[in-house]
Amino acid sequence: MLKKNGGITLIALVITIIVLLILAGVSIAMLSGDNGILNRAGTASAKNELGAANDAVSLFVSDKVAEYYEKSYVTNEISGTDKNLDAYLAEQVTASNLATTVDNKNIPESNITVTSTATSITKIEMTITNNKGTFKSTGTVTNGKISWVITNS
Repeated sequence: MLKKNGGITLIALVITIIVLLILAGVSIAMLSGDNGILNRAGTASAKNELGAANDAVSLFVSDKVAEYYEKSYVTNEISGTDKNLDAYLAEQVTASNLATTVDNKNIPESNITVTSTATSITKIEMTITNNKGTFKSTGTVTNGKISWVITNS
């Protein structure tokens, strides 16, 4: 009579190791690489920070719009011939004011520039750089409203 051994064979052990190595290779590829989870997480983090900065700047501009209408119609500090809304915003919305606003919201350091003339703001640009690249947000201001476009440069 032959006795049956309940042990594991060498072939079964080798096949198990090969399957585990294949799974490990696929997992590493999913984590790293150009389209890996870690890369996409870094990109999403920078875009999230930039979106938060956009919101802070938009809120600041909205507050300045409300302030303009209050001074124009409630307190009469601004008469109809003094300034229009765009000129008021060009005077009030500066890069240093926006940088302070973004810093007060605990948003990571960003580079902010405001392009304006004496009569209007033409563009607001913010840039955030992390280990995944440089991300830029460009806002165009029309009648006190900002339209944002985020790009990866």
